[in-house]
Amino acid sequence: MKTRISGKQINMSDLMFSISEAMDVAHHKLALHQLRTAYICWKMAEEAVLAPAQIEKLFLAAMLHDIGAFTALEKISHYEFEAEDCEPHCLRGELIYRQVPWLAASAKMVRLHHTPWCRCNESIDAPDVMEAQMLMLAEKLEREIDREGYILNQTSALREKMHNMAGKIIHTRVVELFLCISENEAFWLELTAPNLMNFLKYKGPVQHIYGDAAAALKMEEFFTAIIDFRSKYTASHTAGVSSCTNSLGILLGLPESERVELELAATLHDLGKIGVPNEILEKPGQLTRQEFAMIKMHSYLTFTLLDSV
Repeated sequence: MKTRISGKQINMSDLMFSISEAMDVAHHKLALHQLRTAYICWKMAEEAVLAPAQIEKLFLAAMLHDIGAFTALEKISHYEFEAEDCEPHCLRGELIYRQVPWLAASAKMVRLHHTPWCRCNESIDAPDVMEAQMLMLAEKLEREIDREGYILNQTSALREKMHNMAGKIIHTRVVELFLCISENEAFWLELTAPNLMNFLKYKGPVQHIYGDAAAALKMEEFFTAIIDFRSKYTASHTAGVSSCTNSLGILLGLPESERVELELAATLHDLGKIGVPNEILEKPGQLTRQEFAMIKMHSYLTFTLLDSV
């Protein structure tokens, strides 16, 4: 089923895939982390025979579950199990999700995705709690995978690690779902396949969500959060460029439809910066030649992200 809004159509679900991929390019350890996590959640949700709408909610939560971690260093600290307090980035993620109408239903899962079962004060049958536990297991599993080793040589150890979390960190029902799906070698091979993003785009559980430029502009706070809030030097940059662009469009007498498209382009012009490490964005001194080359890369990364939408 396709959701369409009148006007020039933008594939919002493809945009989500592009953002998810870009968020994980800042460090090689993070490559496809969120999409792999989403794949694991999808397969567990299918095994649990959840309703299609609930499976989609969980998948959308997993695709950008780390959106509240604004820097690559923060993401790496979570990825390597070094961060002691994950609550701030979970709360930020929830707030960002609630700003987008078609993501708001997934916000609670994002908030709870680092809450161990022993600290959860709700029933496993409460809305979105089991799904949040699936997301927690999926993320922990993905972080345990040795990217340098052949996946089928790791499956026994990975299954044992997840089994040992049952009852305390992860609810037993969720661990049992994972143990069922992970018996199949195809699960592991699909999870680590290099073409995972295309596989999820065309065979995954997310329906095609379409909107026009005006609908995409309603996500301005969402884009600002993932682009500008990563650095104190760019905290209002996107909003300022967007506002100036709209004012110039009015001065030039452009029709409203063109001004909306220009404003959207201004809102997204720095999207590729989510692939630039924060230590470069916030470096107080002069950039090296290599660092400046990484800065220049962001405009091309923006183009490649938007070209597939």
